[in-house]
Amino acid sequence: MKRLLLIFSLLLATAFHLSAQEDDDADESIRDKMGEYIQKKLGLSSDEAKKFQPTFVQYFKDWRSAIRDNRGDVLKRKQAVADVQVRYRDRFKGIIGEQKSNQVFNHQRDFINQLREEVKDRRRDNNRRRN
Repeated sequence: MKRLLLIFSLLLATAFHLSAQEDDDADESIRDKMGEYIQKKLGLSSDEAKKFQPTFVQYFKDWRSAIRDNRGDVLKRKQAVADVQVRYRDRFKGIIGEQKSNQVFNHQRDFINQLREEVKDRRRDNNRRRN
C-alpha cells in the first residue's frame, strides 16, 4: 500500500512539473512573438531593439504575474497591471523615447486582440471539422 501511494505521489508530482513547464514554454513563445510584433510596429532600430528586448522580457513577466496574482478581483488586477505599465513606461522611455514608450501598450493590446481572434477562428474551424 505504501509503495502504491509513493508511486502515485511521484506520478502526480511529475505530471504537475511537466504541466508547469508547458505553461512556461507557451508564455515564452507568446512573449517572444509579442516582443517581435511590438518592435516591428514601433520601427525600432537594431540598437533600440537590443536594449528594448531584455526590458520587455522583464515587463512581460511582471505583467503576467500581476494578472495571475489578481485573478479573483477584476479591479485589483486592472490596478496591478496599470502599476506595472506605469513603472515600465518610464523604463521604455529611456530606451526608445517618450512617444514610442506610450505606444508599447497599445501595440500589446492589438497583439492580444489578434491572438484572441486567431484562437476563436481555430476553435470555430475545429468545431466545423468535427461536425
